[in-house]
Amino acid sequence: MASIALCGIVGSPLSGAIMKFCDGLHGMPGWQWLLLLEGIPSVVLGFVVLAFVDDEIDHAKWLDAGEKRALKEQLAHDPKVGEVHSLKAAFSEPVTLVMALIYLFLAMGIYGLIFWMP
Repeated sequence: MASIALCGIVGSPLSGAIMKFCDGLHGMPGWQWLLLLEGIPSVVLGFVVLAFVDDEIDHAKWLDAGEKRALKEQLAHDPKVGEVHSLKAAFSEPVTLVMALIYLFLAMGIYGLIFWMP
């Protein structure tokens, strides 16, 4: 929760500075520089994640045998792809409802902090 405030404290002035000082640089407006300079690290990190994150539980070197077995057992109880045939069926799952409520309350708390912080 503290990182949200820190992102606003650091990120907002940084974004403003990029838009102000890079405006017109090489013929590009500031907002284009902002998208470029803040987008490049995200794209690079995406490729890094693709290179280092394992696709299957069996290939995960950072899990021990017991953790791999527990994850496989948990996944065996989850519905398979294609078993949920409608949006109504998906939202009738208790896990979906609980996760949606968790996200709703998290977002409400975050927005409350952001809008009411000095």
